Amino acid sequence: MLFRSHPDCKSPKGFVNIDKIQHEVIYHLNQNGEQKFTNSNGIFSEIPEGTYIVQAAGPRCNGWDTITINPKPEWPDKPQFSVNHPDCVMPKGLVKLLNRRGNATYQLVQDSLPKYTAKDSVFDEVEDGTYTLVSTIGKCSNSDNVVVNRRPLIPEKPKSTVKHPDCKSPKGFVNIDKIQNEVIYHLNQNGEQKFTNSNGIFSEIPEGTYIVQAAGPRCNEIGKSTRLNSSH
Repeated sequence: MLFRSHPDCKSPKGFVNIDKIQHEVIYHLNQNGEQKFTNSNGIFSEIPEGTYIVQAAGPRCNGWDTITINPKPEWPDKPQFSVNHPDCVMPKGLVKLLNRRGNATYQLVQDSLPKYTAKDSVFDEVEDGTYTLVSTIGKCSNSDNVVVNRRPLIPEKPKSTVKHPDCKSPKGFVNIDKIQNEVIYHLNQNGEQKFTNSNGIFSEIPEGTYIVQAAGPRCNEIGKSTRLNSSH
């Protein structure tokens, strides 16, 4: 009896095992009239696809059988990709396939669950996190890891309370109503940063028109212009 294992997604070549071997018998796998593989233990590995004649050769007599090793199933390439991480404008990421094959399907998998399926060559609106990008053809798949970074801190558009100069105070006061950690606040005038702090409290501000800027580590938000009146 013959046992055979066809090529599969993990093994590119087949395997043939003679179930019952005999002493003084040599076993051959023949193809097109040629002996391709020979041994006495009846175990043949790394056998390419094709049809073979199995020959059991005794000192004077021979036995024959026929086997077929199927072709290896189609194997998808390891996916290559580029990542556009979330930024100051785009709140979510984008993953683009660079070596898409038309007969393959592509998914971003997280915690063993498919989260996104590629449309054409793109995964869009991808949340930050670590994913496995899986390419699949039939029963075979290949994969690589993808990391989509967290979106950088987006400062809230600054709103401020203003106290104008008066008879007692020759200069004004600007207070940012809601401050955020990791955000620096500026009062800008004519394209220059005139006053800066992290607590959002600006005192002793001369009259004039200012732009309030909330500056995060990477992203900025600009508030409405603020006018400080003259004390006169």
